[in-house]
Amino acid sequence: MPGSKAHILVVDDNEYNRELLVQDLEDSGYQVQTAASGLEALELIEHNLPQMVLLDIMMPGLSGIQVCQILRSKHRTQDLPVIMVTAKADSQDVVAGLQAGANDYVTKPIDIDVLLARMQTHLKLRELQVESRRQSERLYRELAAARSVQESLLPKAERLEEMPGSYGLEISALWRPSETLGGDFWDLVSLADGTLGIMLIDFAGCGVVPALNTFRIKTFLQGQCTGLYNAMLTTARINAHLMLTLSKWELATCIYARYNPDRFQFTVTSAGLPYPLVYRMGTDSVEVMRVSGQPVGAFQDATFEETSVALEEGDKIVFYTDGLLKCRNDDGELYPDTRIRDLLAEYGAHSPQDIVDVISKDVDAFTGSTTRRDDLTAVVMQVVN
Repeated sequence: MPGSKAHILVVDDNEYNRELLVQDLEDSGYQVQTAASGLEALELIEHNLPQMVLLDIMMPGLSGIQVCQILRSKHRTQDLPVIMVTAKADSQDVVAGLQAGANDYVTKPIDIDVLLARMQTHLKLRELQVESRRQSERLYRELAAARSVQESLLPKAERLEEMPGSYGLEISALWRPSETLGGDFWDLVSLADGTLGIMLIDFAGCGVVPALNTFRIKTFLQGQCTGLYNAMLTTARINAHLMLTLSKWELATCIYARYNPDRFQFTVTSAGLPYPLVYRMGTDSVEVMRVSGQPVGAFQDATFEETSVALEEGDKIVFYTDGLLKCRNDDGELYPDTRIRDLLAEYGAHSPQDIVDVISKDVDAFTGSTTRRDDLTAVVMQVVN
C-alpha cells in the first residue's frame, strides 16, 4: 500500500470515534497518533509532523475548520494533507472546511474502505509533491551554481580596475539576466597590437541553452580573436564560428568594437544590436552611432559595416543589448529608445558607475511590477587619459 506505515494523526473529541479509527488504521498498517482537541493537535503537530491529519469538524474550543486555517497559515504545514470528518455531508461545514484548505472529507459513520482509498490517494499526491519540491530545489541549486560560473566569465572587478592604467578607459557594466541564467554576455580582449577589443553579444532566448552559448563564445573570443585587429573581420569570424556551433533556429546579435588608446578611437561593428551612444563632455551632448548589420549565426554570407569615432578625455560611449528596449511597463508599453539618450544627456558628466546605476534604477521604475522577459546588459566606457 502507498500509505503503509505512514504516520497519521486522528483528531476527535469523542474517545469512542478515536478508538475505532485507531483500530482500523493500525490494522491497515498505519502508525496512528490521536488528539482529543484542536489545541492538542496543534501542539502534537508542532513537535512531530505527521504525514496526514484526519480532522473532526465539530469540536469544542478550536473547531476543525479553525485548526485547518492555522495549519495553512504556517509554512511548515501548508501542504500537510488534511481530511475533514463530518456528520453532515451536505452542510456548510464541508464547504467551509474545503475553503479553509482541507484536501478532502468523509462523512460519519465512516466507511473505512472509502477512507483508506482517499488516504492512499492524498498520501501518494503528497509523496509526488515532496519529490517534485526536492527536484526543484536541486535544480535551483544547480542553476545558481551555473550562474555563478557564468558571472565568473565576465570581466572581473580587478580587470576593470586595471583599464585606466592600461588603456585609459574607465569601465562599468550592468548585467541582469531575466532568469537565473542568461544569454547576454560581454567581454574585453587584449589584442596583440596593444589595442582593446570589446564585445557584447545577445543569444536569442533565455535560460540554459543561450547560457551555454556564452561559455562557448568566451572560449572562442579569447582563443581565436586576439590576433585580429579589424573589427569587421572579427565580427565575420564570430559569425562563421556561430554558423558551425549554433543549431538551425539559433542566432545572436552583437557589437564588436576595437579601441585604439593612442588615437582615443573606437571602431565599431554591429550585428543587430541597438545603436551605441556617445556622450561629449565638451558640448554636453549625446550622439548616436548609426552602425548596423545582420545577426550573427544566421547567414553564412552576412554583411557587416563599421564606423569609427574619436573621443576626448571625459567622453563616454555606451553599448547595450536590446533587452532594455524590450522592457514593458504595467500598461504594456515598451521602454522608449529615446529614454536612455535622455538619461545619458542628463547624467553624462557623472562616472560610468553612476550612469550604470541610473539605468538600472530607471528600468526598475519603468517596469514597475511587470516581469522582464529578456536579459539586459549595458557597458559604459569613459576616456580618462
